[in-house]
Amino acid sequence: MEDRIAYLLDQHRRGALTSAERQELQQWLDLPDDTTVDAIATLMEIESTAGDPLDESLLEERVARIVSVDKGEKDKTATVRTLRAWWWAAAILILCFSLLGIYRWQQQKSTVNSRLAQQTNPDIMPGSNKAVLTLANGQKVNLDSTGHQLIREGETAVQQQGGSLLYTASAGTAVSYNTLTTPRGGQFQLVLGDGTRVWLNAASSIRYPTTFNGDTREVTINGEAYFQVATDPGHPFTVHTEGQSITVLGTQFNINNYGDNGHTITTLLEGKIRIDNGRQKVELAPGEQSIANAADISVNRNTDTDMVIAWKNGLFKFNGTRLEDVMKQLRRWYDVDVTYVGTAPDRRFSGEITRSADITEVLDMLRLLHVNFKITDNGPRKTITVVPD
Repeated sequence: MEDRIAYLLDQHRRGALTSAERQELQQWLDLPDDTTVDAIATLMEIESTAGDPLDESLLEERVARIVSVDKGEKDKTATVRTLRAWWWAAAILILCFSLLGIYRWQQQKSTVNSRLAQQTNPDIMPGSNKAVLTLANGQKVNLDSTGHQLIREGETAVQQQGGSLLYTASAGTAVSYNTLTTPRGGQFQLVLGDGTRVWLNAASSIRYPTTFNGDTREVTINGEAYFQVATDPGHPFTVHTEGQSITVLGTQFNINNYGDNGHTITTLLEGKIRIDNGRQKVELAPGEQSIANAADISVNRNTDTDMVIAWKNGLFKFNGTRLEDVMKQLRRWYDVDVTYVGTAPDRRFSGEITRSADITEVLDMLRLLHVNFKITDNGPRKTITVVPD
């Protein structure tokens, strides 16, 4: 069986497949069980001259992340698909590495990966749970995922449990304001005094009262945050950002107002919210997204909400996303600077990968857009330079 698959793959590589052989190869690659992958793995081990045993789990993980990429010439969009669902494209990629040479490429490093490895300092780590809590008196408390502590501020108790804060206050407690700030490469969770849950993305901040005693509940954010608002119809919840306010009764939504976007993007998942930029008011229904600036508010009624909140769920997820916007996310999460040789390439990318991945794995995926990357140590943080192929 291995000999037959090897023959068919070699015929495909040379462009010599007959119609019958092409159909036969497609049938092999469409098998729902492990027959084909086991055969290909065996062939890879035979082909390998490294002498090391084949690490099939590592191979499958690697291929699952970077194979099956559809590089359309028209829109230059790459799409990462599931490994076992698309063996045909996997075989094509394997052939691109010269007839079952992907194992040697993975274990010994191909010219591409060797060049990247020489340029890459391996200590570029993904982000983690970390933030700074600024109390009403100006005191700053550093927080990370290992911390477990009780912070008292007057009658308010703040319990840190790893990567989250929980506020409780006695009735009649005087209102004071705290600020939670995440750096680049950080994220944190927060439970406000009314039970509202907030997920704060990297390079973001939220200012909030330690308790809600008035007729309204109001907070202010910069950056990106996901809200799961505790229902309380008698006390509307309002989120203020630069240039707009969002009023809700009880709902789940995401706000992105990073300064490098040039506008504020609000995406509703559940409930109903009203966007007000001082000139215009817009109400959103679930699945809708507003894009607001000082002049107007536009509404996208067909939003990929899974992509919007992927960061909250520990993922990078892209759907026809511009390379420049992808790099903005990497810049914030991995705490790196990003520059371009010339202008940013007009490329769009689709796919997903865990936010805990090493940055080289993410860059490997993006290299399939015909771009290269140079990583240099620039003092306080490293710089990724995007170089078109």
